[in-house]
Parts: sequence; C-alpha cells; structure tokens
Amino acid sequence: MKRILIIDDDPSTTESIGSYLKDVGYEVATASDGLEGLELVKKFDPDLVISDIRMPKLNGLELYSVLKKMKFTKPIILISAFDYADTSLEKLKITAFIEKPINIFELNDFIKQALFQKEITTF
Repeated sequence: MKRILIIDDDPSTTESIGSYLKDVGYEVATASDGLEGLELVKKFDPDLVISDIRMPKLNGLELYSVLKKMKFTKPIILISAFDYADTSLEKLKITAFIEKPINIFELNDFIKQALFQKEITTF
C-alpha cells in the first residue's frame, strides 16, 4: 500500500483529502504545519507528499527546500488557495501545483501519474 503524507494547516483540507485517499486505498498520515510534516517524513516514509504552501512554522516552499537537501526524491505536490503565478514554481522539481479548492479527482490523477512515473524511474 502506497503511503501519502498530507501537510496543511487547514484541518478540513487534511480531513477531506485524507478521507478520500484512504477510501481509494492509500495509507495516509497528516500534519498541520511544515515542521510536523518534516518529522512525519522521517517516521512515516511517504511515497508522496502533498503540502500546502502557506503554513506556520515552516511553509511549503521551505519544506520543499529542506526535503531536497535531505535527498528526498519522492514526488511532491504543492497546493494553495493563493495564486503563485509570479513565483517560479516551474523551476522547482515539484510534481504538480494545484490551486484550492481542490478537485479531488484531479488530485488523484496527479497522484497516480506521479507514483507510476516514480516506479518507472526506479527500475
């Protein structure tokens, strides 16, 4: 069973995404800020991370930077209710950027593609 870590300071987001992903067969862990998410990356060893960008303690872009320094090579999907068109997200090697409100079916498609792509590149 693939493991997904959801990091967002909005409990309704982590609950709704987490509930859906559990229903479709993923093992899910959630964190309410970037620091808690970082600790869960170490303990939970997720196959994919979904992270909000704007969060307390350690925002999603800072978390991304720390994970890359740790040589974390698994897919990362960033989400946000804010427009980041002026930020050079395309230069980051994130798997996807999805604006809130989240279309859960679109998110699930990105997750499937990312996990499938990761499996292909590890052979």
